[in-house]
Amino acid sequence: MEGDFLLTVDKLFFDVKGYLHPPNRIISFIRYYPSEKGDRIINNEKYAKIYDLKKRFKFLERNYPIYVYYDYVFHSKLQGVPINMINKIYNPKEKVKKLLREDKSKAEEDALNLIQILAKESNQEIDKFGVTGSILINLFTNESDIDVIVYGFKPAIKVYEALKKLLQERKEFKPCDKKELYKIYLNRGMNEALNFKDFYENEKNKVLQGRFHERAYFIRCIKDWNEIKKVYGDEVYYPMGISKIEAVITNDEEKILTPCKYEISNVKVLFGKKRLIKEIISFRGRFCENASIGDKIIARGKLEKVIDKDKNEFYRLVLGESNKDFLIVKERGCRFERF
Repeated sequence: MEGDFLLTVDKLFFDVKGYLHPPNRIISFIRYYPSEKGDRIINNEKYAKIYDLKKRFKFLERNYPIYVYYDYVFHSKLQGVPINMINKIYNPKEKVKKLLREDKSKAEEDALNLIQILAKESNQEIDKFGVTGSILINLFTNESDIDVIVYGFKPAIKVYEALKKLLQERKEFKPCDKKELYKIYLNRGMNEALNFKDFYENEKNKVLQGRFHERAYFIRCIKDWNEIKKVYGDEVYYPMGISKIEAVITNDEEKILTPCKYEISNVKVLFGKKRLIKEIISFRGRFCENASIGDKIIARGKLEKVIDKDKNEFYRLVLGESNKDFLIVKERGCRFERF
């Protein structure tokens, strides 16, 4: 599921996306590959990181085309590891168990310390947490970020509340400052879509990203297996081009989850096909916490027609496949705390 990593027979590391996968492969995206120019080492072999989505596709199509395929449920070109090419699966929960019983580096110690504080302050068991990213697969550096997974919707709400309090009361927890957010803005290539002022206003109060003991962290909240009601193929998705819309958020219940979802109304299509769009969704953590109930927003992404197994259909906007995608609040609504 989301947060797991795969090591392939070609010594490539992929990070898993979502929960729904075809029978013969796992939808996942290349993250690290062997390279003499790399700055990370495992088993005496250097690895380089690749982050930008377009560069990931270009790298695989040029060097390992077997990991790029056309998916007839999502009707899109995707990345995915064939089942028979998986060498090892890295599980974030198992990494936490390992950190509890073994000697640790400074980065690993910080990750475990963060999880222990979150577990205590949210009154959740430690097995509701995992460590993903470079620390999970032992390709971290001294400066690596901490990437934490929280499993389950209810635990996620408790952790979110605890984290808000920690950011206000504990000096080791800090929100991202303007300089850090500008770095994130450039790293994500958001300068193609937004001016920094709009980006900053949308990001400055986020809780799931920040610093712990001066080390950057990102908390990814995901549903647990017993909360997943759909299986691959229950819905079929048809891309319909790029759209830009204005709308009002009517339900933000899943705004802290990955994938995150916002239900919308009063939709005005500013660009693209004129369709009644029901929701905005993203498989990328960067769009979590972007808006709340009552907010008037502007968003840009891929328009999709969704048809379920009962032949019902609706339209949604999918964010994150392009650096030009965004979701910003145009006007704050009458807010109330759902969490």
